[in-house]
Amino acid sequence: MIKNTNNIVLIGPMASGKSSIGKLLAHDLNRVFFDSDQVIVDRNGVSIDHIFDIESELGFRKREESTLLDLLNEKEVVISTGGGSILSNPFRDYCKKLKCIVIYLYTTPEEQYRRSLRSKERPLLNNNNRKEIIDSLMKDRKKYYNELATFTIDSTKLNIEQAVETIKKKLLNVKD
Repeated sequence: MIKNTNNIVLIGPMASGKSSIGKLLAHDLNRVFFDSDQVIVDRNGVSIDHIFDIESELGFRKREESTLLDLLNEKEVVISTGGGSILSNPFRDYCKKLKCIVIYLYTTPEEQYRRSLRSKERPLLNNNNRKEIIDSLMKDRKKYYNELATFTIDSTKLNIEQAVETIKKKLLNVKD
């Protein structure tokens, strides 16, 4: 039985499974689930692509940071974050201050590329250089993922159920 009551925050690159895994994990742990990207869309009434088009990535990141800081104030929840959320110093600092359990869902760049091929809702990938962009983003963000993570799960070859079971086993060893 998992007794830790801290918030669980899923970080990692796009297409690592944060939303799908987070939803099932929250269900299994009887917690409320928040997908930060969906909360941003719900709060603003427009798509993330639209925010990027009108306000650029910088405007989106400000909205993302504000949303995440609000969500972290919830109690005993599971939060899936956007791949770039880790770039926010206030977000990283607040996760540490609140002693969140931060799970880094790692996926190889090749698998990210494969999983993201059909997606039209990834504004940073809306050009022909997807592989190069994915490699560059991972290079820029990997140190932040590793620094903040309570533990890492390689979701490259796991289905959603396997990833959730692996996380639940690791959660048994996390101390308050």
